[in-house]
Amino acid sequence: MKVAFVFMSMPVGGAEDFAISMGRHFPPEVEAHFVCLRSAGVLGEELAASGRCHVLPIATGKRFSLSGMRQLGEWLVEGKFDAVHSQTYHAHSYAVAAASRAGIPSVLHQQKTLEPMPWHRHWTMRYLCGRATHVVALSQKTSEDMQRVFKVPADRITVLPNAVDDAAFAPADRQKARQVCGLPGEVPIIGAVASLNTVKNHEATLEMFAALQKTRPESRCIIVGEGRERRALGKRTQELNTAATLQLVGNQRPVAPWMQSMDVLVHPSHWEGQPIAVLQAMACGIPVVASRIEGNIAALGASHPALFNPADAAEYLTLVQRVLSDSAFRTEVLAHQKQHSPPLASVVAAELAALYQRLLESQ
Repeated sequence: MKVAFVFMSMPVGGAEDFAISMGRHFPPEVEAHFVCLRSAGVLGEELAASGRCHVLPIATGKRFSLSGMRQLGEWLVEGKFDAVHSQTYHAHSYAVAAASRAGIPSVLHQQKTLEPMPWHRHWTMRYLCGRATHVVALSQKTSEDMQRVFKVPADRITVLPNAVDDAAFAPADRQKARQVCGLPGEVPIIGAVASLNTVKNHEATLEMFAALQKTRPESRCIIVGEGRERRALGKRTQELNTAATLQLVGNQRPVAPWMQSMDVLVHPSHWEGQPIAVLQAMACGIPVVASRIEGNIAALGASHPALFNPADAAEYLTLVQRVLSDSAFRTEVLAHQKQHSPPLASVVAAELAALYQRLLESQ
């Protein structure tokens, strides 16, 4: 069974990580391919050597291309693909229509909790959900929202949470991980793994870390990721006099040793789906301090002891200080996270493969 995961490009991100993890863990009868309709991106370039990442530049402009959709449909037929899976809005618009044209099932995967959207995008999503063969939702809450907002029948939705590749993300020797990453060995390290975009609220981490350094000057902070806010964040570290102790290290592959180097992972986002970085940190046995928003609660549980109001800078700082200095609190956080262990990629991949098979049999 050949399945095409359709992307516009494959930068470092949760949807891309999910698809790649599935590709590694699918049972032998499922062959995953990744097709990028604009450019390869960082992860697409990594996959190039495997022969399963294809750049089909049919969507280079901002507007939807009808001829591009037709080309994708023809490419799917020529490649003898059995199913199509898309995870982002723009990819959905090409993948669902092209799969219909090719006569194969399409899976529209809602990788995020629903957020307010412009009327035209709302209309398009409702149309695409109606045309897709099946919808996969991130959580039960997302499934219920899609039934209500996009009128998707419950029997056409399957709930599959984000998953962690336990072959890469597991507890490890912190000092060895720091040696791999060139990080100092004997200092507290606060870290974040997220794109450098406004929604990730890195500004709050910069402010928190500047305040932390007044009592813990030996501490260090690393932010793994890239994005349009890099220049502004770099400027702010200069203004806060933390440029020597807070590093914007960019995209790092593999990311696992960077996460395993951290004493605490911070995730102060304003909005999330089900953040893969939080799940990966949990799998690595790293305590997480995160904003109290729907996506983080979905991953960590509403009673996680280190959730804070994203508008409360003092609470953010206090929780980080407690994780670093209060061994009993750190143990409490880790014990809670262990009770909410994220699903393994191998389990979710098997469920997804079974879904593809059911869709093929019902064609």
